Amino acid sequence: EILPSDWSSDVCSSDLTRFDLIFMDFEMPDLNGDQTVRHLRSVQDIDPGLAAHYLQVPIIGTTALAPTEALRRAAICGMNEVLCKPIGRLDVGKTFERYFFSETRVSPLRHDEAQLAGKKILLVDDNNTSRHFMSMILKHYHCQIGQAENGQIAIKQLEEQDYDVILMDMEMPVMNGIETSKAIREGKCFKRFRNFSAIPIIALTGNTDQQNIESAKKAGMNHFLSKPVFRDELVAVISGWVKNPSVQATECRHV
Repeated sequence: EILPSDWSSDVCSSDLTRFDLIFMDFEMPDLNGDQTVRHLRSVQDIDPGLAAHYLQVPIIGTTALAPTEALRRAAICGMNEVLCKPIGRLDVGKTFERYFFSETRVSPLRHDEAQLAGKKILLVDDNNTSRHFMSMILKHYHCQIGQAENGQIAIKQLEEQDYDVILMDMEMPVMNGIETSKAIREGKCFKRFRNFSAIPIIALTGNTDQQNIESAKKAGMNHFLSKPVFRDELVAVISGWVKNPSVQATECRHV
């Protein structure tokens, strides 16, 4: 069942029906989308039999707001992703495909939160909006975030302090993700940093062809996330790598 975006009063009632996907408008009278989602994620006044379900049910924000503002608000309140209006049939179809027919399942939020708390994540991406969105999500899970807009800055950041995971955009000016990953794995650019051969590097790219995946693997990347990256994928993948410190740099998986 799918919950329409204008049913905010029903969402906050104790006799809430089980819905498997929610489209939530940001701007509504009485109770806006942000407040409604916060209430759902807190599971206050929700039947105990539905509480676990509503901690992890996919919630898609719908809005005419600017993407940067919409993504910021979505990350804070607990939405999974945002669809900007006008929303077409193709957008809705892709959403259904992602949440109902994909092999990648949504991971329980409480488990992921426990895995991520206190972890240091380095975001390497020349797109400021992308870094801001991922940073907002990960800070919600109590991660410590470092940011770099290209590979040169990322290497300098790694030399200055330790990180648990690197999120690496493939296409960047100055020094791209492939070049940066190779340099990190070789370790010649570091005097202090000693975890260069084992730190998980997660590739971020809009180009998901096999050649690109192979290039990422040969460069020493461990995992491959397709852009746009959504909250559940991001959180599930990072939590999976941080709980396994003995990661092998030659393994590369694709989401």
